Amino acid sequence: SALDARKTINQTDFAALKADITRQKVNENFTPALGQELGIVGAGTSGFDAANYKPEITASITGGHVDIRFKKRGADGLNLYHRKKGTANWGFLARTTKSPFIDVIILAVPNQPEHWEYRAYGVIDDEEIGLPSDIVEAVFGG
Repeated sequence: SALDARKTINQTDFAALKADITRQKVNENFTPALGQELGIVGAGTSGFDAANYKPEITASITGGHVDIRFKKRGADGLNLYHRKKGTANWGFLARTTKSPFIDVIILAVPNQPEHWEYRAYGVIDDEEIGLPSDIVEAVFGG
């Protein structure tokens, strides 16, 4: 049990260290030379470009809900937005840090499918960054 406890502590510490290093690398004052000095830039590692960060998401229907899958790739998480297809305004759905995000949709009219669109923005330190993801769609219900 001591080994399991040590493994859990190491995993938690590693996750916190990784998040701290990511925040440092997206700071406007960060330079590759500073990263080398701190020992946080590995060989072949390029800097994180927060201004051009674009999340990649997918949507699929699974067991009565919509699964939104993604990889953070340097961001702390994603802000997800959705709208019914054909409407103009995006509604904030959630901030998520774990994939998949599960969207449980309650149909306006039972057994009548609804066509939903989703997009996401990356988030670092509670601020949206970069570009919106491509729009993905899901037809739910019926």
